[in-house]
Amino acid sequence: MVVDRGGVDRGGDKQAWRARLRAVRAAVEGEARQAAAEAVAARLTASPLWAAAGTILAYAATATELPTLPLLSVALAGHKRLCLPRVAADGDLILHRVEALEGLVPGYRGLLEPAADAPRVAPAEVDLAVVPGVGFDRDGVRLGQGGGHYDRLLARFAPTCVVCGAAFACQVVARLPSHPHDRPVAYVVTEQSLLQIGTT
Repeated sequence: MVVDRGGVDRGGDKQAWRARLRAVRAAVEGEARQAAAEAVAARLTASPLWAAAGTILAYAATATELPTLPLLSVALAGHKRLCLPRVAADGDLILHRVEALEGLVPGYRGLLEPAADAPRVAPAEVDLAVVPGVGFDRDGVRLGQGGGHYDRLLARFAPTCVVCGAAFACQVVARLPSHPHDRPVAYVVTEQSLLQIGTT
């Protein structure tokens, strides 16, 4: 059964939504893509969420995701304790400290990841987790790639960790299907807004 956070039925075809939102995301081109990345970085790093966080989890984006290089660069320049995930052999995400972007190496499906020997960071140490998604909705539902990597990781964060989805504004919709094991986000940052879930 598909339910929302309040136990209400949230039926829907996740695969259909993934296909639709991947197409929408991929249609953001060139200058608009880079401008959105810079706007997201500026918006999030100017927020109280960023100021309060000592250890930040982010990620290296795929070719069609919102680029994260501006955000990673600000984190390193601001001397934040930055960590990125590496996909382990069993499919779980292992977090590693990143001190320079040049230290990232191609890993799972060609994505840039920290090297396996980079210092590890326990999920419980993360204060602010910036996570990707194919789509998000205004109830905090996150639609991932379908592998469950981030849902398993989010379950290991401390209750005080703030989870913020990052996406283009076109990836945020009114309502997405979800299952009880899906982990919601507390915020979604786009080039247009920093949306706090549960507020208007």
